[in-house]
Amino acid sequence: MAMLSLSQLFFDFTGSPKRVPIRSLREFAPAPEPKKAEVEQVGVRDEGLESQAGEWLEQLGMPGARKLLRVEWNTRLRSTAGYAHYPHWRIELNPRLRDFEGQVERTLKENFGFETRLLRNANREEIRLALSEYRRKLDTNADLLIYFAGHGVYDKDVDKAYWLPVDARDGDDANWISADDVTTSIKGMLAAKHVLVISDSCYSGTLVRGTNNINKLTTPLEHDQYLRKMSDGISRTLMASGGNEPVADGGGGGHSIFASALLRGLAQFDAPIFSAEELFFQFVREPVAGKSTQTPEYNPLRNSGHESGDFVFVRRKP
Repeated sequence: MAMLSLSQLFFDFTGSPKRVPIRSLREFAPAPEPKKAEVEQVGVRDEGLESQAGEWLEQLGMPGARKLLRVEWNTRLRSTAGYAHYPHWRIELNPRLRDFEGQVERTLKENFGFETRLLRNANREEIRLALSEYRRKLDTNADLLIYFAGHGVYDKDVDKAYWLPVDARDGDDANWISADDVTTSIKGMLAAKHVLVISDSCYSGTLVRGTNNINKLTTPLEHDQYLRKMSDGISRTLMASGGNEPVADGGGGGHSIFASALLRGLAQFDAPIFSAEELFFQFVREPVAGKSTQTPEYNPLRNSGHESGDFVFVRRKP
């Protein structure tokens, strides 16, 4: 089995500093460097993230802010992803973010034997190239899981949902990735037997056609027959964190509430072999819907070449 994980790290500030108007940013001097003792206590500076955040600020028309911004890892943060200190133009991040970001990938690789590929902070071109590469190189009867954790948007004027790569701009769809782009790529993966897309983003449920139905299996024999039937088919399915709606990106102890439920299911499912549909209905749908305003969905992808069956997980033996 193969996996393509597309993850993004976003810093979303919903307000502007009142005492630092955007028009006067160029007039401000950088905040003073902290003393050595303060650096050792608070954390260490991350010049790579600082540079990337600076590029985004320039794209937003705020070149002066790039000179002021400082990004640090703060080892004292425990229950939050990070803080923004507007007066000092400093962002403090929880070092545990590094662990959370790749946990889905590590779980699938170490517990289920997936060959994984992780794209961090991927732009449109990188995502499209990765999908194109899998379309060309997948072996016959291969299974592919694509996991997207990031932001999404629904354009009501054209009735389409989009993933937003790291180079996407608000109000400009040039670098957005539409649901049609994703399903067209998957439809072209003719060699693959099963393709499962797990999308933890807003409006991701608009990619599917509705069925939301699962059989009640009462005996081990029925379950084995069900799994054989699922494995024999050719499936293209989507597990979405919500329907045509915004979804929460927190509330799961460092993960989104959806990712937390997914990881718990992968760890706690009591059978060594199970379908994605079983995973969804037993561990994801009700726990997420019961703790948030979003309702996860699991259905075949629209116009993707889905025929029958489902993606099947096989846990590695200890």
